[in-house]
Amino acid sequence: MEHLRALRLLVLGVLLHGAPHAMAQWDTLALPFRHLTTEDGLSQGMINSIIQDRYGFMWFATKDGLDRYDGYAFKAYRKDPADPSSLAENYVSVVREANDGRLWVGTASRGVQVFDPHTEVFSLVPLGPDADASYILDIEFDRHGNTWVSTSTGLFKHATRSTDPADMVRRVTKVFEGQCRITLDRSGHLWGYRKATTAFRITPRTDGPDLIDTLPVERWAEGLWNENPQTNVNGLMAVDPWTGRVFGVHPFFIAEYDTITLEARVVHRMEYPSSIRLEAEDVVIDKQGGLWIGSNQCWRFDTRTRHMSRVLAQDPNLQGLMPYIGVSCQDRNGLLWLGTLGHGVLRYDPRFERFHTRSLGSVRWMRPAHGNRFIVQLREDVLRVFDPGEDRYTEAIDLADPRVTKKFPIPQDAVDAVVQDREGAYWMCKGDLVRFDPTRTRFDVFKVRPLEQVAQWHRNIFPLYMEGDEAPCYGNNAVFQRFDRATGTTVDHPYPIPASFSTYSFLQAIHKDTQGIFWLGTLKGLLRLDPTNGAWSHFHNAPADPRSLGQDVIFTICADPRDPD
Repeated sequence: MEHLRALRLLVLGVLLHGAPHAMAQWDTLALPFRHLTTEDGLSQGMINSIIQDRYGFMWFATKDGLDRYDGYAFKAYRKDPADPSSLAENYVSVVREANDGRLWVGTASRGVQVFDPHTEVFSLVPLGPDADASYILDIEFDRHGNTWVSTSTGLFKHATRSTDPADMVRRVTKVFEGQCRITLDRSGHLWGYRKATTAFRITPRTDGPDLIDTLPVERWAEGLWNENPQTNVNGLMAVDPWTGRVFGVHPFFIAEYDTITLEARVVHRMEYPSSIRLEAEDVVIDKQGGLWIGSNQCWRFDTRTRHMSRVLAQDPNLQGLMPYIGVSCQDRNGLLWLGTLGHGVLRYDPRFERFHTRSLGSVRWMRPAHGNRFIVQLREDVLRVFDPGEDRYTEAIDLADPRVTKKFPIPQDAVDAVVQDREGAYWMCKGDLVRFDPTRTRFDVFKVRPLEQVAQWHRNIFPLYMEGDEAPCYGNNAVFQRFDRATGTTVDHPYPIPASFSTYSFLQAIHKDTQGIFWLGTLKGLLRLDPTNGAWSHFHNAPADPRSLGQDVIFTICADPRDPD
């Protein structure tokens, strides 16, 4: 066989580029999955197909109905014997969205139905006796208005745009006999694999018969494939929606097909024979070129580097589910959804990989500091500054630090907020307003809180905002206060509504816009302050007005990055 590889022998249109016989190595990739089960409302743990529709809903084909998920709750559609417009049977094998927004739903033994999400009515699509009693595997829609349905008994072409059932029956064509799998590429070609037979590509045509190219497998698989039903006979095709590349996934190898010449090259080989197989019910290629394959293990094959990774769950309670991954789907936000064979759905957000978690405890406050550093306040901190470039804390002072206990008698007020001024000093909400100069290790305290005996409230000041002119601003019980550093005096702006306190301070967020207007997030809605004349405006929830705030409790405010004004 070595001399065949040296000659790079071309056999029946398939080009093999020196693929090695040895089993390809892989590493492990541990990911933070979230788990959705029947306890969350999923109707059944066996997931056969997953899609996201044009409205953002996720749809799950299960063994006990069709489930819709809005990110918060599930709605299940099941067979109702008393309702002929309901699901034909509860075992749903595949779901796909057509160009008109309707869902085509395949079942295990009752054929195909079309579901209208607006009327919630299921309508039968007759494909003929062979298809109507078979297991529906795949459904695809080409650019000519045809619907292709692959089943356990053959491949069917539904060539009508009519909703008339009689017309539907008349326009159905059986293309192939026997079980097959299909997928559509970006150019409108239908790629597929006939069980224990051959791969194929169909070019749908309107000016004559469809063009069918057969792509034999056994002559170039070097013994990793044969048509014996007891061995390696399964396979499916996968299309990269971002690049248009086409791959064939078989139990012991992955091949890539040239979409022009139809030649194939093996890009990954598994050990053969082996109990480890790449036999999935469905696969997906993510935005980074990762081909996700669920079988008796979960795999991610990087189609760009040809690197294979075995996927594990970071949560040890979920690790036992990884051998049961059957189907996969990536939504428009980049979230990956993995359906299991009996254990619900696993969800993974690749955007989490951008974060490098440090186990610190509960972070109470974060603000930028000089030199691309960050102020990160924990419960017992007076000051903690993190430098991501050096991956270390450049300042770390807690309540027990001698520099702190020397200035502040026990019991101390906690530090709830910290900002840094242009000179490098840190201003803190530590009961009253505190300034810390790190160059001299000096704390200065400014008594700004009202005296307890004359004030209704005596809460710590919070939060803290540094204006462009370096005047600290903060919430101080019943007033919004601005501190004049030059004179050591304050400018008070009493709130236009009564302040209320609970576990949280009344004022929670301060933002100053480009016009110099202050926007304050409170426990009673949004306040607007024009500091030039002291005029206030109050925005709050009004149940009868859909244009009002949806919620009165506001914890944070930020400007729209596209339109800061």
